Amino acid sequence: MTTILKVVKREGKVTDAELIPAVVYGPKQKSISLSLNKKDFTKMYAVCGNSTVINLEGLDETIEVLVHDIAFLSSSQGIGHVDFYAIERGKELEVSVPLEFTGEFEAGEEGAVINKVLHEINIICKPRDLISEIKVDISHLKNIDDAIRIKDLDIPKTIKIENDPEDAVVVISKSKEEEPEETEVAEAQTLPPEVTPAA
Repeated sequence: MTTILKVVKREGKVTDAELIPAVVYGPKQKSISLSLNKKDFTKMYAVCGNSTVINLEGLDETIEVLVHDIAFLSSSQGIGHVDFYAIERGKELEVSVPLEFTGEFEAGEEGAVINKVLHEINIICKPRDLISEIKVDISHLKNIDDAIRIKDLDIPKTIKIENDPEDAVVVISKSKEEEPEETEVAEAQTLPPEVTPAA
């Protein structure tokens, strides 16, 4: 998946509150200071995250990048700076891809609760094969000890998984039972009564 982001080459500090300062660099890419529209980037990043190839347009030539790092302002003003990593065409990438849980979990056994063990997995692939998310359907999980493991996920064959195939993604377990309040009351009643010394 590839998306497009308009950028402008920057010299000096960004003074416009609607713009974000940024930089692009890489093994074969000379560092370039940029500025980009805050609303456009925020909207794009909410959908694409760190695992989508982005075409930076508006420079001398289009540069394919991934979002490498985002610095946030200490105030409520949001993003303060963005680092883009220029990828090499044809060379494999190693990235973390988020898991998107779909479907509704309906317990088929009393006390069954769902535990999402992983929220992302590490993959290796070429830029053209990069995916932005991996879907995990939890609707068929019902009973205690039901599980979905990495080997059960529907992942294209062009993508290599770095995690152990046996690693659990989702596990159905039994809910922890709390001690009944009556027990605490009963224990309190077995204590000897407080005795006040006679005057």
